[in-house]
Amino acid sequence: VFQKMQKRNANVPLKNGNSILNDCNIKNKGGKRKIGNNSHNSLPDDKVRKLNFENRFKHEFSENFLAKWGVKFSDDFYDFYYFTQQNPESDIDAVGLAFTGPYDVLTGKIKKETELTKVELYMHGRFYYDLPEIITLLYSKDDDGFHIGYFRDAPDDVPQILVSNHSKKNGDLSICGDNIFAAVYGYSKKLLSKETRLTKSINLFIKHLELFAKDHGYSLAATSQKIKERNKKVKAICLNKIGLVIPVDKNGVGYRELPCSEKELKKLLQKITNAENDDLKNEAFDELQEIITLVQFANDECDYGMGYELGVNLFSHGDESLNRIILHLLPLAYRLMGYELYSDILEKHLIDRKKDVSRSIITNV
Repeated sequence: VFQKMQKRNANVPLKNGNSILNDCNIKNKGGKRKIGNNSHNSLPDDKVRKLNFENRFKHEFSENFLAKWGVKFSDDFYDFYYFTQQNPESDIDAVGLAFTGPYDVLTGKIKKETELTKVELYMHGRFYYDLPEIITLLYSKDDDGFHIGYFRDAPDDVPQILVSNHSKKNGDLSICGDNIFAAVYGYSKKLLSKETRLTKSINLFIKHLELFAKDHGYSLAATSQKIKERNKKVKAICLNKIGLVIPVDKNGVGYRELPCSEKELKKLLQKITNAENDDLKNEAFDELQEIITLVQFANDECDYGMGYELGVNLFSHGDESLNRIILHLLPLAYRLMGYELYSDILEKHLIDRKKDVSRSIITNV
């Protein structure tokens, strides 16, 4: 897709200026071209054409993404893809990553005119521990289950954080930045510390990424002000390690704590997983049922966050025997909070949730 657009715009040079997606507010006053409101930012015609092309690149796909996925994608989503197409040294293959999820519309693997449903699109690239809040973007070609995605606390949010997970290890999520450049930068630096055969290509990739991110105003820090602000809003620290932002009203209605600590719940879930016979497993399930009963009371009093927290904890623990309970708890919690999309995604995921693979819907697309 990108290459076709380049052919239609062969006279447009590659990016070497300010933001690809925001700096295209070009105004003509007195015969001069200006970017935004700063008169000293007058640009030559070739750079103006370049910025116009980059803006059209975003516009051509942004409406399609909104229609198909039902959410907005932040500027770094488009900027990062543009970055990877500039030259061989900025190809993510240099650091062993590959595109998945919505990026496969840009790569052409998923056609813009596809008739796949919104929920089916969300299944593409989804791994075992990916909550509905996650849209998977990149995965490691080393087959270790490592992947990176946006995490949206609510469907209508513009992504504030990116998370990573090793699905073949556990359900732990790690916050890796507030934009995809930061996430890939952190991954690449770690890769550099343990990969000796490809040091040169990894270093070249990192250098190009650093320059591009600087030109476009993207922080490469793993922790940022956006992340700190989100951390302040977290109501529950869950087994997934990054916690949950739960909507509550001014009176605090919307969330109540579970009757057990994270450590106690984890111990109970381990009893279910490691039970040596049905009697021990049923005994542990009875303990869990007592907590579920309290969730039902909480739902009656509009404290939907309690069921949300418990459901996410069960999902992150990962025992397949818990899937039927998750299906009972978590989709309802999403619906009660007004997150219908997340409820639909989870129900679809639980139908065929497998640990050893990531999901793909493009084999016949």
